[in-house]
This record gives sequence, structure tokens and C-alpha cells, in this order.
Amino acid sequence: MPLGTSNTEGGIPIPVAFDAGGEDVLIARPQASVEVRGLSRGEMEFIQALLQSATISSAAERAQASETTFSLSAALEGLVAAGLVVDVHADSNSESTRGGYD
Repeated sequence: MPLGTSNTEGGIPIPVAFDAGGEDVLIARPQASVEVRGLSRGEMEFIQALLQSATISSAAERAQASETTFSLSAALEGLVAAGLVVDVHADSNSESTRGGYD
């Protein structure tokens, strides 16, 4: 997240290479201050899938397909820490709610 951090108070300005591609960031305001966190490609895919009403499982599969090192636990931890998890629903047709998992 070099561009975002260099152009904030106390940051050291750096040259901007627009042809280098973009950066994915998560901007949240869980309390009074704004938090900016850089996201990996997989984390961004995961969040986008969740925003499109995907299940956690299918969102994780989509993220894993875009980044083989994607960590579901780290992504969920980041969303919870940022105060962005507001509700979780269990699908009554899923294996876990029917007792299919030990």
C-alpha cells in the first residue's frame, strides 16, 4: 500500500507509477478513526463475493482460485477486527445445519 501510506500525514511522498497497476484496500471506520488496510487479491475477491451474497464457502473458493495462498481464517479475522461482520446466517439446507459434519 505504498501510495496510500505515502500520501498521508507524516508519509514520505513517492513518485506514482500509474502503469504499475492498482492496489486493493479496505477502508473502515469502526470507531472514531479511519483505518486503511491493504488487501491481497484473494482477500479482495473474498469480500467482493460476500458483497454479492455468496456463502462463506463459495467466497473462499473464489478467493482461493485467484490467490493460492489465500487464508480464510486471516480474511475473517481481518473483517471481524475491522468491525465489518454484522450478521451471519446459517443456510438451513447446508450440511452443517443438518448435522452432516462431525
